[in-house]
Amino acid sequence: MYLIKTEIYNFRNYAQELFLPDQHVNLITGKNAQGKTNLLEAIYVGTAGNTFRTNRFTETINRQSENTKISYLFNTAGGTFSVFFELNSNGKKLMMVNGQKVNPGKSLPFPAAIVFTPDDLDIIKGSPARRRKYIDFELGLLDFSYHYYYQQYQKALYERNNLLKRAKNRNIDNDLLEIWNHQLIDTGSRLIYKRLQLLKKLVPLVKDLFLQLTGGGERLEIKYYSSLKISLNMEYDQISSLFLHEITAIKAEECARGLSLKGPHRDELIFYIDSTEARQYGSRGQQRTIVLALKLALIELWKNETDDYPILLLDDVLQELDAFRQSFLFKKIQGQVQTFITTSSEREIKQFSDNLNNVIKVAGGKLGQEE
Repeated sequence: MYLIKTEIYNFRNYAQELFLPDQHVNLITGKNAQGKTNLLEAIYVGTAGNTFRTNRFTETINRQSENTKISYLFNTAGGTFSVFFELNSNGKKLMMVNGQKVNPGKSLPFPAAIVFTPDDLDIIKGSPARRRKYIDFELGLLDFSYHYYYQQYQKALYERNNLLKRAKNRNIDNDLLEIWNHQLIDTGSRLIYKRLQLLKKLVPLVKDLFLQLTGGGERLEIKYYSSLKISLNMEYDQISSLFLHEITAIKAEECARGLSLKGPHRDELIFYIDSTEARQYGSRGQQRTIVLALKLALIELWKNETDDYPILLLDDVLQELDAFRQSFLFKKIQGQVQTFITTSSEREIKQFSDNLNNVIKVAGGKLGQEE
């Protein structure tokens, strides 16, 4: 899959721009705060109907306008797709694919873009919530039903926690608790099951890539720790039965504490390098390597699942990688993955510009070809 062209209107600091990228690697240069990341974000919107930078999507509308409009033309394994996206200041979205209205955020007939930013190091060194967010985000793109069940689970969790908090001061409404228990167990069990299915496919790819990136010198293990006593090969029905049994057993404790103590909202993903936990004891270089392996594995997984490569967006991350890992990255994507790289480093510009067909200079929300 690759982007043929995009026309951007009133998005962030872009008033009106036409972008005709190269099919392979595009280097986007310029000083800070000129619009390099904004361009990546605009590209991403066309593949996901959302943004990777903020929960307040209306922030992306140019301050001089009431709405933003972006059109795209993609070439994919399934054919050519025209995409139109519009966002109004009231938050209303419109997304169309080949002239047909679609639900923004719903699975589109082509892969989403894979994004790699410096903040992705938090997947390894950040909180358990950050790692859960990573799983939820990637699964939501690969499987829209996951996104639906995630939203339903969050609603059930919110209502159940409110009920448990009120129970600290008076007797609990058992009929209402049973209703929210049912929704929590059903949606939560589906989330756990889908997470396990993703990890079965993703983990072997990540481990193999990590081994290659370290020259075979280090081995990576990835373990999913659940608040439930699950095994990795459990089916949905088995997880659901276990979930019911465990929250029934701790009802008194949950009422006393006023919160839900079991479920996917308390689960954790742990990375180990040679049996040592990477979050606490891994070097920054090792943590970078894990994240790079995760991103490259996602590219392979998308190809396996959709028979097409996603677009890759690298936002100011080359400086996070040493020469060997930069070379490894380019070998993996060369000729297969359309890639957009932002940088303000003169060294990186000189290092890569001789081998690129498209070097774009960004200044004040305007695009120009680098001479």
